[in-house]
Amino acid sequence: METPSEIWDTVERIIASGAKLSIAVTGGGSVAISWLVNHPGASRAFIEAHVPYQAEALEDFLQLSQSLPANAKTARLIAYQSYRRLTTSCSKSDSENRKSDLVGVGCTAALTSTRKRRGKDRACIALRKNDAYEIISLSFSKGASDRIEQEGVLSRELIALL
Repeated sequence: METPSEIWDTVERIIASGAKLSIAVTGGGSVAISWLVNHPGASRAFIEAHVPYQAEALEDFLQLSQSLPANAKTARLIAYQSYRRLTTSCSKSDSENRKSDLVGVGCTAALTSTRKRRGKDRACIALRKNDAYEIISLSFSKGASDRIEQEGVLSRELIALL
């Protein structure tokens, strides 16, 4: 597990890379957003963040009218929408010249909760760069860790993937 100084160093490398980031997380992964925006120079890389926490908010963000599970397909849809927002928010010339630097991030999670839920505690992170995706899935043993621990693992994985 990364130490706070290792996380700090990783965030510095992300900012120095020249990447432009648009991130959307469905609650889980929000600590990673905090780590990124609370870093000096973050505005060079960090364009926007969205936290569509409730199902309706995610449907609105994705412009869909259906509930979606926390899985790789949903993470990919979120990353696609984040990437699309980047390409439309950058000027056309900047977007074409720097397209390889644009990264759309999507993270969906079903972490430990007070409500009953079928299935495992899990999370999926997707990155979209150009026309390629990188996707990882995490699975947590129910009862083996609390929500704060799960959030820490998920956010560290998101930062490491970036």
